[in-house]
Amino acid sequence: MESFSNSCRGSRLGVEQRGSPVNRREFSMLVGGAAARWAQRASAQQQKAAPGNPAPRLDWLARHKEPILEPGLPIIDPHHHLWQRPGWRYLLDDLLTDTGSGHNIVATVYMEASSMYRDGGPEEMRPVGEVEFANGVAAMCGSGVFGKTRVAAGIVGHADMMLGSRVEPVLNALMRAGGDRFRGIRHGVSWEAEAATLRPNPNAHAGMLADKKFREGIAVVGRLGLSYDVSLYHTQIGEVADLAQSCRRRSRARLLPQQARGSVFALGVIDQGPRCPAQRVRQARRTRSKLHCLALRWGRRTAIVGKGGRAIPPLR
Repeated sequence: MESFSNSCRGSRLGVEQRGSPVNRREFSMLVGGAAARWAQRASAQQQKAAPGNPAPRLDWLARHKEPILEPGLPIIDPHHHLWQRPGWRYLLDDLLTDTGSGHNIVATVYMEASSMYRDGGPEEMRPVGEVEFANGVAAMCGSGVFGKTRVAAGIVGHADMMLGSRVEPVLNALMRAGGDRFRGIRHGVSWEAEAATLRPNPNAHAGMLADKKFREGIAVVGRLGLSYDVSLYHTQIGEVADLAQSCRRRSRARLLPQQARGSVFALGVIDQGPRCPAQRVRQARRTRSKLHCLALRWGRRTAIVGKGGRAIPPLR
């Protein structure tokens, strides 16, 4: 029975048995190779099955090649998504194509994107599916089969802060799903009167950061030692400054606790400002001033960092 089992296993994997059972290492390598080939075939089929999925213009991209600066420098990509949506996909093979351009991308942080939610169960628990998905991708890359880059070594999921204190079971489920890779949540609050008219967002409303329920949810995030990422318009920086000060006053809800795991308060500002150069200069100065006011109200040694990782000095 054992020899029959081994011969069947060998025929399924397309290998020749020599009368001896396959050891665990050989079997793992064969399964890994088969999985990689299957993923490539499935990717090609999905690309064809996704009408409207834009194909990159390789001829245009090839017109200019920049030399890789410091190719040996270890880099962690701190923010990327993975998704499969009607007419659009960006999954592991697409990401590895981008990270394999010559830079030394050693790891990445997966950022939630309302992707791969569960299709059933309580509404508030459905985002747990995205963390399960991201952790699965991380496990695949942790095997080494897909190269050196440890994709989703850190995971940021989503939970609805408007649940208030009732968000704790959701956060616990996210922590179980993500294990040691799970770092925190993002709940965007981008809202501006004109933008809300042009592109309504049912998940955001005016004054959301000051809402009592929302702050109850943030307090639970801080108590569990998780991070909170927020994306918003530049006009809302004052609101997030008030939230930061409120959290700082509450000893049980600090978003930057001094502990080994370490939480962070990450801010993503969406620029929806004027296009007139003079107005944009004035707006940039106001935005910089607001950011430094936020750092001062936070009450810690805080660096405001812009594009390219350069620190932005205070206005004089």
